[in-house]
Amino acid sequence: MKFKNKKLVSAFLNRIKTWDRPYNSLNFYYTPKLYLKLAEKNIEIFNKLNNLNKSLLNTITILDNNQLPISFREIEYIQTIGCNVYLKKYYCKRILLENFKIKKSTLSQITIDHNESLFSIIEKNIDDFTTLRYISYLILDKKINLDTKQMKNEYKRIVDDFEEFNIDLDEMCNEIEKLYSFKRLRLIPRSDNSSKGKN
Repeated sequence: MKFKNKKLVSAFLNRIKTWDRPYNSLNFYYTPKLYLKLAEKNIEIFNKLNNLNKSLLNTITILDNNQLPISFREIEYIQTIGCNVYLKKYYCKRILLENFKIKKSTLSQITIDHNESLFSIIEKNIDDFTTLRYISYLILDKKINLDTKQMKNEYKRIVDDFEEFNIDLDEMCNEIEKLYSFKRLRLIPRSDNSSKGKN
């Protein structure tokens, strides 16, 4: 199947916006879904947060056969045929990515990964994320640990009681911007991401 740049932008942006991760050892729950729901309370912050999510697309790279990075912006299309992945840059010939093997010919087999794990980024800078830690505290709600499904169960309560919780949306957005400034993303086979965990 052939996936042109517009389709890739839509697919990977959706993943960025729904990339919830529980980091129980840090008591930190990274939840772009909830951040966007909260930001809907203020259109200016909502638009800024959407633009920050889009900016992460510009950090995505994929390695060519010489292990050199190709920028996401350079990709005209990605094509999957069987377990093989082909890539075409604008104004260049299509190439087979020799070391990029997938299990079936779907876009879901190509995933986004952090160059430096998100856990590591948060752990090193956690003191700068006061508001995001407060949101994590609200999500945890006196529990010890949460998985991704349990996180989602808390979202409606936090959005519905937004005024009671007194969440500073400006600070939330500023902290997300800082967090994103450390992020650099890459495309890898889904099987590689599964084998090393979801950090």
